[in-house]
Amino acid sequence: MDRRQFVTTVGSAFALAGTSSLARGEKVAASGGAESKPFKVQFAPSPRHFKKVKTIEGYLAAMQQAYDHGFRAWEDNRLPTRSPEDQEKVGEFLKSKGMTMGVSVVTTGGGARWFEPTKEEAEKAVQDCKDAAEVAKRVGHKWLTLIPGARDESRPYQPQLEGAVDLMKRCCDVFDEAGLIFVLEPLSHNMGGQPVLLRTFKEGFDFCKLVNRPSCKLLADYFHQQQMGGDLIKNTDDCWDEIAYIQYGDVPGRNQPGTGEINYANVTRHIRDKGFTGIYGMEHGIDGSFEDLVKSYREIDAAL
Repeated sequence: MDRRQFVTTVGSAFALAGTSSLARGEKVAASGGAESKPFKVQFAPSPRHFKKVKTIEGYLAAMQQAYDHGFRAWEDNRLPTRSPEDQEKVGEFLKSKGMTMGVSVVTTGGGARWFEPTKEEAEKAVQDCKDAAEVAKRVGHKWLTLIPGARDESRPYQPQLEGAVDLMKRCCDVFDEAGLIFVLEPLSHNMGGQPVLLRTFKEGFDFCKLVNRPSCKLLADYFHQQQMGGDLIKNTDDCWDEIAYIQYGDVPGRNQPGTGEINYANVTRHIRDKGFTGIYGMEHGIDGSFEDLVKSYREIDAAL
């Protein structure tokens, strides 16, 4: 990529970060002010928290605004759908600001039953992993989300979990070689109209143990686990040695912490005290304004 062209693009985006925010009535953090102080942990907003991110200029402006408010990480499930040129620009921006890239989605399983995939379904899953590895090279990923297919609720569960190991290991062959990590996400809802293979931290933990590969780890999304029930702290501790990535969202509503029933200050403090230095993805919407979003995370930060 032309370095001069990148500098021009990013420079324009920096300007847009301020003007677009002011146009929405949002307060832009002053350089060096309290609002721009880096958070103590790596909270990662995403494009869903900003407007006008369809163009690469708007996208980089959103990243700049996140940086100006103290965020030092970023995630984007849909980043693989952007052009390779745009992905490179995102990677250059992250590098220039010292920000860490969180997850994007490798595959949602395509509705396939990974315990008995067709040849075409298996080949598609492996190719998705190869494509994701190329995106990671451009952007600077380490962790990428993967949903290992669907379950059949009319059949015993454990054989399905064990049966999905073979295809998962084929995917791991790609990521092990590339030095990347799948973070498998248990979901409390169906995907593509079908129940997913992994629904809870414990099911994801058990699957990671069965696969037993360095590239296969667990994404702990506290919104989904709260939906499924159980003590969040105990579930965290029981599955800790497979957890490589965190995501937040309050219940009900799946908006920012403080809008629901989860005590995210306690959860974050517990995770941090266990030595976690990775990313906390902000996998949720906003109830209110962008300033309300920032305020909710500042309150967590103050409690750490």
